[in-house]
Amino acid sequence: MFESNIIPAECAYRIRKRFIDLYVDTSHKNYVQWIKTMKATDVVYGYDIRFSFLWDCLKKESYRREEFHKAVDILRRLDDRQVFVMWDIRPKEHIYPDSCPTLPYPYTKYFLSDTILKMEANKVTEILLHDLGRHPNEQYWGEDVYVMDESLDWYIAFTHNEITSGKILCYIGLGAFEIDGKASE
Repeated sequence: MFESNIIPAECAYRIRKRFIDLYVDTSHKNYVQWIKTMKATDVVYGYDIRFSFLWDCLKKESYRREEFHKAVDILRRLDDRQVFVMWDIRPKEHIYPDSCPTLPYPYTKYFLSDTILKMEANKVTEILLHDLGRHPNEQYWGEDVYVMDESLDWYIAFTHNEITSGKILCYIGLGAFEIDGKASE
């Protein structure tokens, strides 16, 4: 399907923690109530409207909201550079099979929700474009995907939400707008 390296769990935990420390408002009520206490052993993929996503709790000064194709264009500039890919963790106590009969999604066969992958940026854009607009059973990754490089100077959060125009909403960390310079390094 695609080539990637699964980051060892301990290193993945540090990357996720660093992302949260840098970009997430950990005092946000949704973070405190739904995200803070989650452990990797408590997770499966799923959806519940009471559950919060990391992108719900991003520090307001850390991003600009843009549509999907703008975010993909920024990421595409990195070509074959290595990036990290991670997902929002889903707590199993908030899974309701009746409301999500298609779960588990196919990507759960390949990795857990607290997994972080390392792969080429151009492969990430290929997968994101493949998944766009497809039914969850046909997607490789699903939604709510976070991409950043090793520096964590930037991030792009691809969400399942739509902007009023019907386009997919993304949160682009302000450092990502400097990628043109990083891509040519």
